[in-house]
Amino acid sequence: MRVRKTVAALWLIGIAGLALAIVAPLVLPERYYFDGETVRELLADRYGEGSESFVSTARAYRLMGFPVLWPEALAGPLSFVLAFTAVALGARLAGATWNPAVFVLLALWTVPIAIFHGTYSKEVFAIVAIGLMARVARSAPGVALAASIAMFYAIGFRSYWAVIVVLYLVLVAGWRMGLGWPARLAQVAIAIVPLSLASEAFVGFWLSDGRTVVVEAREGDPDSATMFFNPWTNTSPATDLANTIAGWLTLVLPFYLLALGAAQHVAFALFQFANTALFIRAARALPRPRRGVAPSARDWQLAAAAAWCVAYTIVQGMFEPDFGSFVKHAANLAPMLMLLVSRHATPTVPTSQPVVGVAS
Repeated sequence: MRVRKTVAALWLIGIAGLALAIVAPLVLPERYYFDGETVRELLADRYGEGSESFVSTARAYRLMGFPVLWPEALAGPLSFVLAFTAVALGARLAGATWNPAVFVLLALWTVPIAIFHGTYSKEVFAIVAIGLMARVARSAPGVALAASIAMFYAIGFRSYWAVIVVLYLVLVAGWRMGLGWPARLAQVAIAIVPLSLASEAFVGFWLSDGRTVVVEAREGDPDSATMFFNPWTNTSPATDLANTIAGWLTLVLPFYLLALGAAQHVAFALFQFANTALFIRAARALPRPRRGVAPSARDWQLAAAAAWCVAYTIVQGMFEPDFGSFVKHAANLAPMLMLLVSRHATPTVPTSQPVVGVAS
């Protein structure tokens, strides 16, 4: 019996990741598992208090049967399996053309997934939602369904995902109109202005002030060496937008980490540079729709994946207080990123224009 190389690689990487998810809590510092411990405490105390996302996560694990029907020892392995499956199925990796570099990238992303998702984790439900979105966004109705999945997650777990959904739809609409990336990013900047005003009016602070609240609470914490601050004090949508752009560029191009000099900081900086370069290469190669020609399902799927990656990281640029939090949240993009990278490595006939066949 012959097994596809892609399937064999998925099994090997998945088994290695599962082993890491089991062993990592025994050797890594406790700070890596703060989220898991918080959820564990909420599971033990049904009436315990916590943030919206933690309470919802505890409720989800309780519905799955933890810790009454299933022992806590299974929570980490099961969580990792769900997360890794979301990546493999969302990116359709089993059916991808074999390319060793693609699976090396998957193996590297499996490390943070095993650590941050291989426990009681609110990220598990985020990566599953994103994996589903990657599967269904193959047409205009599919993009609407993907946005609905994200909104369902926003309502249940993290309300700020609603902001990501708005920017996601703006970027997809810009692509469908045939606009290039500069014009689409300009549309996003315009869309952030009313969102910023709404946040200040109804929540009481500007969008990027969320980072300020967190870093002020952590200031002086020796475990938060990678914290960074807003360059400007927010006084208007203009400064809010400027701080968002600065935060986004700091995260996707983390030169700041190189200055810190520690081995883990330099390693993550180089890894992030590589991911940013791979994404830009794949995103620039995506075909734009031509007037009068309907985009193919593949074009829709790849354009939607690129749009979600950009919208997601821009919103992380608004809120993220440090690089440790960013890598945990960025791992949720693995289904979309792996879809883009694996399909970019697959030669194809351009699908947003008519194909002329020659009879033999």
